[in-house]
Amino acid sequence: MDTTSIEETSTVKETTTVEETTTVEETTTVEETTTVEETTIGEETTTVEQTTTVKETTTVEETTTVEETTTVEETATVEETATFEETTTVEETTIKPTTPDNSVAEVCQTWTIWGSSCYLYVSTSAPSWDAAAAQCLTYHDNAHLVFIGSASENDFVVQLVGSGKYPWIGLRDVGGEWVWSSQGTTVDATVTYSKWKSDYNDREPGEDCGYLITSSKKWQSHDCDAPDVFVCELEQ
Repeated sequence: MDTTSIEETSTVKETTTVEETTTVEETTTVEETTTVEETTIGEETTTVEQTTTVKETTTVEETTTVEETTTVEETATVEETATFEETTTVEETTIKPTTPDNSVAEVCQTWTIWGSSCYLYVSTSAPSWDAAAAQCLTYHDNAHLVFIGSASENDFVVQLVGSGKYPWIGLRDVGGEWVWSSQGTTVDATVTYSKWKSDYNDREPGEDCGYLITSSKKWQSHDCDAPDVFVCELEQ
């Protein structure tokens, strides 16, 4: 499980307030007085008095306001989660698989020979009939789940596997007919010998594959997706 969370928040706000007020007041007062006195003959006196007042007032007021705001906010969240879980299961049987490139003779050297074929019992369960059939092909291109063609071959397979086992064999229902099949829908041979349990055909949906009940030497239909051991066959 990998989890990576990155959260970043950046806020920049600047506020600066500068207020300036300038007041200039000027007052100018000018007052002039002029007195003129005139005397003339005839006892007449004339007095002239002049007064001039000039008053000037100048007021200048200046206000300057500058406002600045600075806010710096940073949020950083980094979250990382890494979970690695590994499970390794190694199961080994006493006989190691060979590769499809090997000859039939080389493969049969490590298998059990009976009649014109050699056989391998795999005691590790395959997850399904198809998986078992596919694994037989990993040993050789012509290997397949065992096709049982006689009572003596049926007895041989029971002896090879041992009592109390339920190995997959090559039985498969293809189109409503039980046949010997190497790859599910492939019909490789018809069933000329049978050893079915009496109620083999009384089955549920999906029970289209066959296994061998070694304790009774009988065949039984079974769910193809069920895990079971199996027997591979390779004709020499």
